[in-house]
Amino acid sequence: MSSQLLTPLLGIDEELADLLEHDDDFRRRFIRKFAQAEVAAEIRLLRKKRKLKQGQVAELAHTGQSAISRIEKADYDGWTYKTLIGIAEALRARLRIRFEPIEDVASGYRGLASVDQVVATSVGRTKHELIDEIEVDGYFGPEFSDRTALIDPDNAQDQQRLDWVPEAAIAGGLQ
Repeated sequence: MSSQLLTPLLGIDEELADLLEHDDDFRRRFIRKFAQAEVAAEIRLLRKKRKLKQGQVAELAHTGQSAISRIEKADYDGWTYKTLIGIAEALRARLRIRFEPIEDVASGYRGLASVDQVVATSVGRTKHELIDEIEVDGYFGPEFSDRTALIDPDNAQDQQRLDWVPEAAIAGGLQ
């Protein structure tokens, strides 16, 4: 790929990195929505890997099926540590919470040839769509959670996509 073709992508990466570093409101919304999507996807991926239905996980975690359904939605943010640790135990997984300095996140976007691939694969949106939606109304939209459900870790093509997913998703969470 010629450097001329990469220039627009690198400009987008730089724009996202700058927004994350310098726009407090954008950064807050981006981090919150990405974390919500990550938690939802990791739980869903591990549940499917374990070949469990939501009701079975709910029973093991001593909660209701509707609670598991809500938690697996990318726009849900009402979970607590107690809930997440219960689900981790039910799915025989380790719950790991990691804090990443925003400068490291921004640096990662600047260092990628195509952040669009990473964002589109992990959250079902292109980087431009993600930025536009966060800037316009701060919400990804109801169809957001459905797109992350399309990734099947047993499918070879989807497995390639998962290689772009955040580390937490691969480790039994969301990536």
